[in-house]
Amino acid sequence: MEVTAQPPGTARPGQPIRTTVTIRLRRSRGAPDSDLEDGRLLAVATVVARGADGAYVPVGPDALTGPRLFDSFHPIENDADDVVGYAYFPDLSIGQEGMCKIRIALIRVTSGQGETTEIVDTRSIIVGRN
Repeated sequence: MEVTAQPPGTARPGQPIRTTVTIRLRRSRGAPDSDLEDGRLLAVATVVARGADGAYVPVGPDALTGPRLFDSFHPIENDADDVVGYAYFPDLSIGQEGMCKIRIALIRVTSGQGETTEIVDTRSIIVGRN
């Protein structure tokens, strides 16, 4: 899984990001095509910021808003480079100032339970009023 459309390096708090964050999913043993076809794979967007120990940690529940914070994977007709689907997140807004990243988690849903199988972060975004 990789980010194909990155957000800009800066954003204003509470204002929609100009770029639709887009990820693509490649064929792998961890995500069989049948999971994609059956709608068992979801992508979920959250915000992470650097914690005291230097690792990126999730930010509060209202830190990221937008019309779509989760998306099912959309199949790609031409599976060049083993790409099997994409998910996208338009008009995301980050409400907290500071440096952060948008984290996309790949979640496989089976028997009503979700399991995170992969994560990918965007590049860093500086959120401020300037």
